[in-house]
Parts: sequence; C-alpha cells; structure tokens
Amino acid sequence: IPLWDGSMPSEMGPISRHFVVPSALEEIPACITEIQELLTDTPFKERESAIVTILREGIANAIIHGNRMQQHLQVTIDVQVSHDSFQLLIADQGRGFNRKKVPDPRTQSNLSRESGRGLLLIEELADDVTYQGNGNQVQVTLKAG
Repeated sequence: IPLWDGSMPSEMGPISRHFVVPSALEEIPACITEIQELLTDTPFKERESAIVTILREGIANAIIHGNRMQQHLQVTIDVQVSHDSFQLLIADQGRGFNRKKVPDPRTQSNLSRESGRGLLLIEELADDVTYQGNGNQVQVTLKAG
C-alpha cells in the first residue's frame, strides 16, 4: 500500500517508527534502509539523498560523540512522515553538548580537521534543526515541496 501517492487527501495520518540501536557504527546502514522504505511513494522520496545524509551524520554523531562508542548505551531514532513533513528525533544517552560551542568547520583553523562537519551538513540540508534536552537530542524537520 503506498504511503502517499499525491492523490490522497491531506487528512492521511502520519506514519511513525521508533528505532533503538546500540552504539555501534555498523548498525547505521540497516536503520537507514528501513527509514528509506518509509519514503517510498511520499513527497520526500525526492529528498531521499538529503535524508540519508542527515540520518548517517546524526546517528554517527550520537554514537561517536554522544555515547562515545559505548555499545551498552543506546541511540533512539523516532521518525514521522506525513503528507507535508518529515520529522526525525535522534537521542543518545550521553552528556549532551552546547551547539554554540562547536567550532565552525569553515574557519581557516578548522579546514584541515578530519571531523566536525556533520552538524553543519544536517543544518544545511534540513528545513529546521533544534537541539533539545541537554544537547543529547536533535530534532530535524524537512517540509514537502
């Protein structure tokens, strides 16, 4: 059954999924694949590459920086797809962070760093990004159209 084929009324309810994964980078591809399947026949199929990048960077940040690769800690991913929005909440069990204190990867002193671009990518690709809790939750919204 298509999630949304463009002809259904806007009253169609959202589709939601909840994922819990251990802090292991090898868990990311399977999670992304399941979420990609939710995009089939939705207005967000055309933004799939952006969504995949957001997921990859967001989940990796939660695993590496949030949970510090401690596999006993979990990352939760909540996805909601409706006719007009794709919403994502990624949460880790780490201490959190202050977004304003993360160095800008575009400055001369940070250009040669091997990491530090994930948040910038997420913020550039999404329509809205908010950091919640103590910074250990990121909510990302993409709008249709």
